[in-house]
Amino acid sequence: MRSPIVKASGRSRVLVIDDNHDAADSCRMLLEQDGHEVEVAYTAKQGLESGDRVRPDVVLLDIGYRISMGMKWRGACGRRRGAGIRRSWQ
Repeated sequence: MRSPIVKASGRSRVLVIDDNHDAADSCRMLLEQDGHEVEVAYTAKQGLESGDRVRPDVVLLDIGYRISMGMKWRGACGRRRGAGIRRSWQ
């Protein structure tokens, strides 16, 4: 059974990580129009740093990043599970 990602208020903290500035900024605009709080990072390093600072509910990660970036995120989320961060890998 899948847990709902969006909070009851309908507003989520979203972190978009994409080295394509146009794609990342377009995602930001669309998500903000829906009322979400959005942080954008343009590099993998910025994404990991922003994740620590922002504590997002949802992370949109560029699929073009190497598998090692995804594994770093998986490890980072695993260490934070006790802090109330859920993870979903699909």
